[in-house]
Amino acid sequence: MEFTLSVPVTHVLHIGAGCGVDVDGYTTAGLDPVVLVDADPEVVAHLQTRTGGLSAVRVVQAAVSTRKDAQLLFRTNFSELNSLSRPDQLRELFPGLTILAEEPVEPVSPLQLLDELQFPQDGVGLLVLEAPGETTGILAALAEAGRLTQFPVIRIQEGVELLHDGASGLAAICVQLRAFGYDSWVEGDAADPDRPYVVAYRGSAGADAEKRVAELEAETVQQAQELKRAATARDSARSEAESLVARVAELEAETVQQAQELERAATVRDSARSEAESLVARVAELEAETVQQAQELERAATARDSARSEAESLVARVAELEAETVQQAQELERAASARSRAEAEVEKLAAQVAELEQSTRMGQGELKRAEGQIGLIKELLLYGARS
Repeated sequence: MEFTLSVPVTHVLHIGAGCGVDVDGYTTAGLDPVVLVDADPEVVAHLQTRTGGLSAVRVVQAAVSTRKDAQLLFRTNFSELNSLSRPDQLRELFPGLTILAEEPVEPVSPLQLLDELQFPQDGVGLLVLEAPGETTGILAALAEAGRLTQFPVIRIQEGVELLHDGASGLAAICVQLRAFGYDSWVEGDAADPDRPYVVAYRGSAGADAEKRVAELEAETVQQAQELKRAATARDSARSEAESLVARVAELEAETVQQAQELERAATVRDSARSEAESLVARVAELEAETVQQAQELERAATARDSARSEAESLVARVAELEAETVQQAQELERAASARSRAEAEVEKLAAQVAELEQSTRMGQGELKRAEGQIGLIKELLLYGARS
């Protein structure tokens, strides 16, 4: 929310200045001095760089608190939300808020800060507090020391609900300001409806602001309606965000499952590829074996044809031999018959020889004729046997 005030002020002390979004408003309004205080050294360095050419601006690094012991600075990823109090409830309001570091810091009391700054006693001072958890303590310490009178105008940003550990809340701050003699009201911020501003005036400043209060009351009603609509939109957005978070979780689980399935599929694919390569190799082997077997079959067919031809030749030879055997059997049968006849004749001749032997007295001529006949018969027999 940009800096605007209906009552003119002359200088400002801004505790919890953050990245300095109000600096241009302060300098445009002619405030001098403009003192920007923040506990975060990185934020302070940024502020010094941003305001280096502005003579009215002074940047101070200090952890302003009424607590005496060392405190922790909770540095977040949004420097505007840094604080000395743990922002657990604020993290529920801003799901993206992250605590980057918890750094120990030495606290500086508000009175010590004013003394060191030598802040002006006259004029109309503006005190801006964006220090959740420290606001009521700072106001009480300044009031007790009589130093709150240096700031007729106060502007405080605080959560409608308790957003930090130890924070007092908007209602308690308004009650405290009333007790210190301030008239106050709430100015909503459409950009941050859960952390509106409390604007407080005291003394003459309050009288000058009565008219402005009446105007702001009407604006407050309208802003309350806008805040209600914004809160409804925020709740709707939060519900949608929760649904999206749940859906993202589901998708992440599905992604993990799909990755596992893809991994299993890749394993199956690699196994199938390996088996296919083995099958291809086996097919090549079988093809080679088939070629070899075809060659062997061709040789076997040739050998079979050759054997068949030889068998046919052998069959023909066997037929020839069988015919020869039949012929030889017939010849043998004829020879046997001739032999039988020769044997009969030999027996006959033997008988005749016996008769001739008995007729030894026959003449030499007759004997010689008989011997010649016997020799002839023997030759005939021998001839017949050879045939």
